[in-house]
Amino acid sequence: MSKINLPFIFHSPFSILHSSLIILFAFIFTYSAHAQSKPPTDSLALPDFLFYTLKDSTPFTPDSLQANKPIVFIYFKTDCPYCHATSLNIVNGFDSLKSYQIVMVSNHTTQQITDYIAETGLDKLPITILRDRDNNMHLYYRFDYIPLICLYNRHHRRIYRKEGKITVKSILYRFGQGED
Repeated sequence: MSKINLPFIFHSPFSILHSSLIILFAFIFTYSAHAQSKPPTDSLALPDFLFYTLKDSTPFTPDSLQANKPIVFIYFKTDCPYCHATSLNIVNGFDSLKSYQIVMVSNHTTQQITDYIAETGLDKLPITILRDRDNNMHLYYRFDYIPLICLYNRHHRRIYRKEGKITVKSILYRFGQGED
């Protein structure tokens, strides 16, 4: 009968116990780290995001938002036709949206975003346009389609979420104004 060569960790009952404990602690540590880093995508609270301004790449976080003002939050891509349609709806119906803080975010280059906002007329409006230069949007929200629209009340709690284009009329309806 031949002897089976086992890895050194299985040569004695102590080494088996020791190895099992190491594996168990590694699993627990990995699991707890993963659980703590889970993004707040299912929460109605505004995520703890980090984006950057176009002009000087200043960090923009939830603390940068205006207090007690409802938010229209739109994630867009500069080459998306549905995003373009939504942007034109915002431009054409902006008079109805003046009481909301409009925040638009894209992960495209600063030049692409600048060209896009000039082309759509967004550059003429007092809205916040940001860059997701670290591509973290999917960490904050789970989504499959763009634009992603999230509406937050004045307490910055999400009241509506949609993937796809939206009209100003629909935005106002979600905030309790008018009909859809």
